[in-house]
Amino acid sequence: MKKLIVLLTTFMLLSISCYAQTRLVKGTVVDKSGLGLPGVSVSRVGKPGGAITNIDGKWKMKVSNDDILEFSFMGMVTQKVKVGIQKVINIVMKDNRVLIDEVMVVAYGTADKESYTGSASVVSDKEVLRSSGSVAKKIQGNVAGVQVMGESVRIRGFGSLDASSSPLYVVDGVIDAPYPNDEEIQSISVLKDASSTALYGSRGANGVIIISTKLGERDTNPMLTVKYEKTVEKLIEPDWDIMDASQYFKLHLQGANYDYDDLMSNIKFNPYNINRPYKKNSSGKWELDSKAKLLYNSDWKNRALKMASKDEVFISMQGGSSKANYSVSAKAYNYNGNISPINSKGINSRFNLKADLNDRITLSINASVKYSEGSTSSATSATETNHLYLSYVLSPVAPIYSGTRTIDPSTGNFKYVYRLDENGNKIWDWTNYNYQDYNPLALMEMDKDNSYYYTTFISPTLEVKLIDGMTYIARGAGNITTNKGSYWQNPFHGSGQTEKGLSQRSTWHARDWTFLTSLNYKFRLGDNNFNMFLGFESNKYTYESFYGEAKGYPIGDLSTELSSGSTPKEVGSSTTETSMLSYISNFEYNFHKKYFITASFRRDGSSKFGPNNRWGNFWSLGWSWRISEESFLLDIPWMNNLKFRGSYGVLGTNAVNSYQYGNYFSFGANYGGRTGIVHTGLPNINLGWEQSNNLSVGVDFDLFYGSRLSGTIEWYYRNTDGLLFDVPTPITTGFNSILKNIGEMYNTGYEFSLKGKILTGSIKWNANATISTVYNEITSMPVKRSIFSTKIWEVGGSRYDFYLKEWAGVNPDNGDPLWFCDKSSGIDDVTGKKMMIDGRYVTNRYSHAPKYKLGKSVPSLYWGFTNTFELSGFDFSFQFIGASGHKIYDGRYKRFMHDGSSKLANLSTDALNAWTPENRHTEIPRFRFANTNKSASASSRWLVNGAFIKLKNISMGYTFPHGFCDSLGIDSFRLYTTFDNIFSISDYKSGDPEISFSGKSYGYTLPTSLVMRFGLSINF
Repeated sequence: MKKLIVLLTTFMLLSISCYAQTRLVKGTVVDKSGLGLPGVSVSRVGKPGGAITNIDGKWKMKVSNDDILEFSFMGMVTQKVKVGIQKVINIVMKDNRVLIDEVMVVAYGTADKESYTGSASVVSDKEVLRSSGSVAKKIQGNVAGVQVMGESVRIRGFGSLDASSSPLYVVDGVIDAPYPNDEEIQSISVLKDASSTALYGSRGANGVIIISTKLGERDTNPMLTVKYEKTVEKLIEPDWDIMDASQYFKLHLQGANYDYDDLMSNIKFNPYNINRPYKKNSSGKWELDSKAKLLYNSDWKNRALKMASKDEVFISMQGGSSKANYSVSAKAYNYNGNISPINSKGINSRFNLKADLNDRITLSINASVKYSEGSTSSATSATETNHLYLSYVLSPVAPIYSGTRTIDPSTGNFKYVYRLDENGNKIWDWTNYNYQDYNPLALMEMDKDNSYYYTTFISPTLEVKLIDGMTYIARGAGNITTNKGSYWQNPFHGSGQTEKGLSQRSTWHARDWTFLTSLNYKFRLGDNNFNMFLGFESNKYTYESFYGEAKGYPIGDLSTELSSGSTPKEVGSSTTETSMLSYISNFEYNFHKKYFITASFRRDGSSKFGPNNRWGNFWSLGWSWRISEESFLLDIPWMNNLKFRGSYGVLGTNAVNSYQYGNYFSFGANYGGRTGIVHTGLPNINLGWEQSNNLSVGVDFDLFYGSRLSGTIEWYYRNTDGLLFDVPTPITTGFNSILKNIGEMYNTGYEFSLKGKILTGSIKWNANATISTVYNEITSMPVKRSIFSTKIWEVGGSRYDFYLKEWAGVNPDNGDPLWFCDKSSGIDDVTGKKMMIDGRYVTNRYSHAPKYKLGKSVPSLYWGFTNTFELSGFDFSFQFIGASGHKIYDGRYKRFMHDGSSKLANLSTDALNAWTPENRHTEIPRFRFANTNKSASASSRWLVNGAFIKLKNISMGYTFPHGFCDSLGIDSFRLYTTFDNIFSISDYKSGDPEISFSGKSYGYTLPTSLVMRFGLSINF
């Protein structure tokens, strides 16, 4: 009996225990509108058993207190809940639309942002369309860790000294494929760390920018889009003006001590109606005679420059069936530039197709054709062929049109009578003394510069599903480009006169072939998920060029063909070939989509490097931990995602010129009618890759319902070893240097990115902020220092340190320029005494002043701040960007503050404040014609704080309501306008402070423009 009682008691306790551990729980699953969701899967994480919601969204099942339930449904965010003591568990499912910021295009595939181990950011198609210009302008301010200055992009600093630090560009999986039109871009992915870029091996060290183009959706009717856009560009003027004829005349008269004979021997022209327009007043000061009137004022700059305009028409069609989807588009444009010779027109087209040939085989084709023709103007150097530069600097007292300065009988003063041709038009004047027989406005019409550019690209891809989870991919790509240019200088005036007419022809042709074959296998073993990738890639690039000149065209431009010239002048051609082979592998593993590990390895062989270092091995390891999936955080309803991640890897760069490592000789050094061969460089068979070691640690977060607040905080360290450096060699070798892998440099910094959905109702307000810091330091060099122009490289310094003589101001006693110096050279030429300012020695002799390190040209802090608003069809956005921690060398201002050293060149009106006995305390030295005191030479006189705040973009538009569109028989209708480069706040005086990483502006290139776009878009 006792045994029976014990047995029954034990059975009852076991039953109670089982009942306590396994019990019935029920609930309802609804969508955000409160409607029940049928078919939702409810499962016990890591345990058998589950349930499916009924037509009303209700469910019930047996669970234990320690169970974690997973609710999953197609198109909804999977949710997990810890059971605990709950008896009823109700769930509101959130939409899980595949938005561009949730699924990213990454190296050789796509990735879910929540689980990705690498550091990558995505710019959506809407963000792309807001900004005009290049890809650099699309990502500027939108991606942390990306530095953009002018048209140059750097990702996480600078990876090289002599090689390129630019990122790699990939379009639809093909490296260096042609850029699509803005409207064709689906997204831009920016890959920043080793885990995300290592699959590109030797080309991924400076980051990767992946551009993905659009493709229609399956099972949709064709959608036709027609878009027209008008662009107007207005050059951003500096904060200073250039002189008109009266100001120019006054300054030069002042420089000649009001000696008219000396003045006229210098400037040659008197633009006034009387011979002596200035006279002394009763106080003994010089002033303009009341009778003096300007006969003309040659405004060369404003005559040369104008508003630029561009007209674009874009047409596309997208759609798909159950077996295929496609997109075909084309854009035609016509552009007229800021100066008359600049114009172009062309058409860019693209075709994308993805079709299922059967249940296992899919064929994709990406193709594009581009054609453009037009003319450009040389704007890269201060030479006679740069008509833009000369239009800025020419003397305003030199007449534009030819005429005669004769006496007006009615007044007794001079008048200027223009000469006219047989049609009554003014005749160009060629007598200006800046440049003899030179009139840039006339030469813009008389000389010709024309070219055309044609490229065709096709990339077919074949995907074969071998077994479940295993896919074989074969992709080929061919990019063929031809460019032909012609340049003509007339035989009558300008530079062409010395050759009696000069005609030049040039052409280049490039062929870029790429082939990729890969095998991808995804499979699952319980909660263990695997993804393995193996690939082989080959690339061959060929570049061929031809150049020819002929002179002697006495009949002018009746025919400018080379065969029409009386004398051949020069001819040449060249061929460059490079190739690369790559073996690629990648392994991804995650446990229960909570713990992630990624490893990649790539082996590259490049023809650019010596046989001892031709092959390079590149790899990475990455990990991430979605801590928000841990059971102790599942009960926090406002935490959607919290992920820690890190990566380390070794990358490289092959961004160097070909034929650098061998003992090469070159033909073409012909002499006396005989073939000549010249030795082109010292051999270095050990020449190899620059190696970049990358460490990155970050945290990603997504908080509150609807992802109201999300962002990233990240730190990186990037060390580049084996830097390519031109090492000086003894002069006995016949060469100045040899390229070697000697040197080391690192970059480090922090990145912050924050996105907020501030308002989500009828008024939508989204904000996005990015902040990036970067610190760059050279840690090893083969020489003590390397000095060039305004920069210096040395251990402990950065890639872009300024090295200049330090400006000390103007001597108030005589108007001489002063520079800081050491004690031994601080002697005044006149008094022989040592001079000091603020406790430091100064000198008035430029050659006695030493150079100092005076800051760097690269900002240490970058930031962007974007806001977008939507209300009842209206949308509005604006973006500010900024940078600080750097300096700018204002070379543009320098050219117009020459203090007389540039002879007849024009000046800024600031020069009117030059030193005089009456104006002793000024920062502008005394003006002297043909000045030789070097006051305008390179020094910190032109160095300013580079920090700026810039309103980069404003975009606004209106999308008409569906009812209105239905009445017109269209799907949608949108009007919009955007403005770029609206205004800046900075100490930089010469326009837009966002110039280049070198931090040096020039006076002979077109400045940045305020860009205004107006457009409409219609979908049918």
